[in-house]
Amino acid sequence: MKLFMSEDNLCSQNLLKLISHGNAIIAEILRLKDHNPKVYLLESREIQQKYQDVILDFSYFRISDAHEAKINVNSKLQDLDDDLKENYLEIITRFYFLFENIYQYIIDLNVFIDQLQDEAFIQQNMETVIKDIEGKQLLCESLYLYGAMLLLCDLFIPGPMRERLLVAFYRYSTSQSQSNIDDVCKLLRDTGYDQQNAKRPAEYPVEYFSRVNIRHDFIEKVLGKLRSDDIYNQLAVYTLSEHQAPALASQASMLFICLFFAPHYLHTDTSKMREIVDKFFPSNWVLPVYMGVTINIVDYWDNFKAARSALAVTCNTRTIKEIFSKRTSYVSMVINKTHHLLKEGTLNDDFVLDNINKILNLLLNSNLIIRWLLLHSSDAIFFENNKKSKQLKETVTKESGYEPLKLLELLISTAELELKVRESLNKLLENKNEAWNSNKTQAVEALSSLSELFSGVKSLTKIPQNDQLKLWFENISKQVASLGEPITTKSIKKVTQLLQALDEVEEFHGIKSTSTIVQFLTDSKDALKNLLRTASLKEDYLVTLETVADVSYAWCTIDLYTKFMQDSIKANPTVTSRLRALFLKLASAMEIPLLRINQSHSEDLVSVSQYYSNELIKYIQKVLQVIPEMVFSIVKKIIDLQTWTIKEVPTKLDKEKLREFAQLEHRMEVAKLTHTASTFTTGILDMRSTLVGVIRVDPAELLEEGLLKELDRHISSKFEEFLEPQGKKLQLTAINLLTRLQKLAESMDGYKRSLEYIQDYINIHGLRIWQKQVSAIINENVSKEISLRKGVALYSPSAGFMGSLARQIVQLTDARVSIYVSVCAAWFDGKTQTETVNTKTFAKLNEAIGVVGLHGLDTLYGFMIKNQLQNVQGIIKSNHEKITVLSSSYDAKEMEQIMNKGTKAIQQLSDVIVLIGTLQILRKQILYQLNTSCKFDSAHLESSLRTLNESLLNELKATASLASKPKLSTKLLQHLEEHLVRSGISEPFDKIYVRTGKEFLIPDLGKITALLLIANLPKLQLCQTTGDLIMRKSGENIDGYPLLVGIYTVLRQSKTSNLNLFIDFLCSYARSKRTESSNEGQPNVVRVLELFCETFNYPFEKMENKLPLMLFTRTSTK
Repeated sequence: MKLFMSEDNLCSQNLLKLISHGNAIIAEILRLKDHNPKVYLLESREIQQKYQDVILDFSYFRISDAHEAKINVNSKLQDLDDDLKENYLEIITRFYFLFENIYQYIIDLNVFIDQLQDEAFIQQNMETVIKDIEGKQLLCESLYLYGAMLLLCDLFIPGPMRERLLVAFYRYSTSQSQSNIDDVCKLLRDTGYDQQNAKRPAEYPVEYFSRVNIRHDFIEKVLGKLRSDDIYNQLAVYTLSEHQAPALASQASMLFICLFFAPHYLHTDTSKMREIVDKFFPSNWVLPVYMGVTINIVDYWDNFKAARSALAVTCNTRTIKEIFSKRTSYVSMVINKTHHLLKEGTLNDDFVLDNINKILNLLLNSNLIIRWLLLHSSDAIFFENNKKSKQLKETVTKESGYEPLKLLELLISTAELELKVRESLNKLLENKNEAWNSNKTQAVEALSSLSELFSGVKSLTKIPQNDQLKLWFENISKQVASLGEPITTKSIKKVTQLLQALDEVEEFHGIKSTSTIVQFLTDSKDALKNLLRTASLKEDYLVTLETVADVSYAWCTIDLYTKFMQDSIKANPTVTSRLRALFLKLASAMEIPLLRINQSHSEDLVSVSQYYSNELIKYIQKVLQVIPEMVFSIVKKIIDLQTWTIKEVPTKLDKEKLREFAQLEHRMEVAKLTHTASTFTTGILDMRSTLVGVIRVDPAELLEEGLLKELDRHISSKFEEFLEPQGKKLQLTAINLLTRLQKLAESMDGYKRSLEYIQDYINIHGLRIWQKQVSAIINENVSKEISLRKGVALYSPSAGFMGSLARQIVQLTDARVSIYVSVCAAWFDGKTQTETVNTKTFAKLNEAIGVVGLHGLDTLYGFMIKNQLQNVQGIIKSNHEKITVLSSSYDAKEMEQIMNKGTKAIQQLSDVIVLIGTLQILRKQILYQLNTSCKFDSAHLESSLRTLNESLLNELKATASLASKPKLSTKLLQHLEEHLVRSGISEPFDKIYVRTGKEFLIPDLGKITALLLIANLPKLQLCQTTGDLIMRKSGENIDGYPLLVGIYTVLRQSKTSNLNLFIDFLCSYARSKRTESSNEGQPNVVRVLELFCETFNYPFEKMENKLPLMLFTRTSTK
């Protein structure tokens, strides 16, 4: 007869694919539970008030038109709605597809059941399928999975949130197919179950399960099989009657869920419920629904009369006391037995072969104890609000003498024993034929030697010749040699007979008198016994081991023991290598949800297996994170000692001062701390590389990731502590900033030196980890700042410490309070005339945040400049008519009219352009510091980059006029640009920030900027000491040099003609002032033109053609 699960059986393959899809749906539920869009939970009152008009539940469908109209007439609601759509549409769509798949699953199941009833499949109907061993398994699983996915969906994705997500999908995804959305909404509307607030409808989940009709006869057949049969043949492994309930545990979970599809059993059928309880729940009431998500049946059956009364007979305090009255100190006893077997040298091959049944029996009992105590000593994941449940848990804890550490030790030692036995069995099975042939050869040699002894040929043995025994042993030897491969029942029977024959010849022929004969006879019998042991070894032992070792029920509950695992590691780091066995035991739990997916060859296999593997790896990292935490607590002590206590030994030292610098006690303390750190890391490195599901876990990588995570926490806290002002009372000053930067630099240096020092002792690349994580922290912070409000706004809250630092520096260099002196390359306080920000500030920044931090600041200032240039565009666009200059040259009357008419616009432009100039100067200073560092630390790199850059520029210039220009690699140019900027070989003043600005392309931009400069000249005065233009009145938002740099930056965004027009207009202004009786403003404008030429490399020759040379001479001599 054709097998039911054969690939050409359309019926079984359809059902298998359906169940495979059901397991994949549940994996998606578990995956998405960690990505619930929190805003759709509407947890806080603040969020409710903000989003109540755009995040809507099913009440929306009754008045949808009114709601949409309300949103459309309110621009704020429209913006809020658009933000939600932009930020959450992708995840909303994914949730909807999940909900639709749940609905489609039950529709497909109903279609399949109808096809079975209508006998649409050849030679297959409901009766034939449910009689087949695998057929009944699949049918029962199909109904169970539907119930499980509904329960898990309600547990992890709250009902109100489901409604809001469905409404959001309905509103936002008009272009996508919504054919099932009405039915999906009916199935997954709010049930009233609230995990967070511990609320549940009275007969939950009966109404929920009945929302889609399922054939009654199908439900009855499934329940009948689950009640009466052992559908997974578990009783073959669990042979004792008292083990019946654990044997049927997975079936019990399925039956519990399926009973809600036929609630009349739970309500009124007392006899059947008593039968179910006696068989499946004699002393257990906490069940894993799916992959360790537990539920308390005492609580969930409390509202069902028949179920409650049946359960009251078995699940009570008296039953618990009876269980533990017979099993006092049972946990300790099993721990001792497992420890005895785990002793070095005990579990050799011979011991495993001789005692495999006893070992498997010990593992079975050990796993039963662990399962019962793990489930019944902890709270179920589905909340409990029943007093009896709490009483039962308290009784279990009291009567069992429950100790978490003991239970954890039993779990670890059991996992270790399982791993060793599994490895031993695999090795024995792999070498089975080799062992068979080896023992056969030994037996033949021993029997041949006996035959020779009785031949009388060997005179030295003094054994009389016996032809009868010679022939007999020779015959036995030939029979042993005739035993062939593969090993058969006939071969085993023959070996048994030969052993009996050897026993008989030993008894009846009195051949025990000679030790040589006894030795050969013993050797031959031992070899034959080994043949029997080898032949008795079957793969069934491995199957039994995998069955009893199932730990899928603890997939979630094990997290409760994380703290105890970490405490054990702290007390004894060598425990880490033992935990490897536990993690492998947990990994085996993944086989259950993946079994049907694998059998159906589904494409979901990779994604589902990766999900469960990643979840387990996250848990392993969580447990082992205690090691990096301990290492860093030790490193922190080493940092304190090396930074503040131990003096650095100078290159030359007087011998009289040797004792002073020795500091032996402190150095001994460092040595002890280093040794402690090394013992912690040795534990994790001893775990060996392990395959967890489909992902290989390397302990060295685990350690490095853990250290990176811990380093991230420590370094981030230092950055936030020193770079973000603590509280409103802290007044920002240059001294205050430098002090904080100095402390940060010392902290960073301490961490770096300590990681470099300890790296060899803990087998990691300390400096590489340091550089990698510091760069990652700063780059992430910069990216966060840039992504906030789609660009870096200057006057907005910072997203992190980098934004805060950037704004603090800008605040110190604000033109209202400080003056920039180009000769000194520094900002001076407008009142006290003291330096506030200078090259030392940027050198200190380099010490504190490094090259990556300086580059991050440079990037942020670049985005700020772009943001301010967009403001310039906006001002010009809205005020163009007011500030347009019609004359091609300076006209005093026209200028006066424009200044009067556009005073406000000119002031706004001035403020923004001065700020742009300040930001550009800050960029210039940062790049200078980067270039200085690069020349000092990597002179060859700096020279190479500069040479390559110049050669490429020369090549481009040389080939500019050629018809066929050489093509340069875009990637080469991009990489070079990145390296040049990081090395400080860049010119921010010449950078194009805005490529598509219509306002910058207007033909009179040069005259507008000249007008702006002329309007501000009366506010400036020429400093005779430095030659800079500085503000006349303190507090005005004007500074000559930043104003000029800002104007140049604006002109660089435009055509070159505007730059020339700007110069021409200023020269015209200077000439007109020369002819006037008053020279007010003339020296200033001429100094501006000089500064322009000096700063931006504008040729003096061009200027001489437009302005008499004597004006420059007069200005320079004044």
